[in-house]
Amino acid sequence: MLDDGCNGQYYDYMDCAWLIAPGQGRITLSFTRFDTELDYDFVNVYDGRDGPLIGTYSGHSLPPTIISTGSSLYVTFHSDSGVRGTGFHAVYSTEGI
Repeated sequence: MLDDGCNGQYYDYMDCAWLIAPGQGRITLSFTRFDTELDYDFVNVYDGRDGPLIGTYSGHSLPPTIISTGSSLYVTFHSDSGVRGTGFHAVYSTEGI
C-alpha cells in the first residue's frame, strides 16, 4: 500500500518518496484514490530508483495502471502551499516472485 499518509488532507510543502523494490519480478501499481491540486501538487513515478520518468500525475483523475520494466518503481510526491486535495492511495503487486 502507498498513500500520502495524512488520512484526508495532505500538508503544505510535502516532499515524500517511496522505493518499491520487493525483490524480483515486475511491479504493477494501481491508484485507488487520487485528488491533488492540479498542476501544483503532483506524483511522479519512475521506472526504478534511477530510471526514466514514467509519468507525472496531478488533479482528480486516477492515473493509469503502471507496470515496471524491472523489479522496482520509485514514486515521489510534492505539494506546494495553499490549495490541498484529499490525497491519494495506491496498491502494488508483483509477478515472478
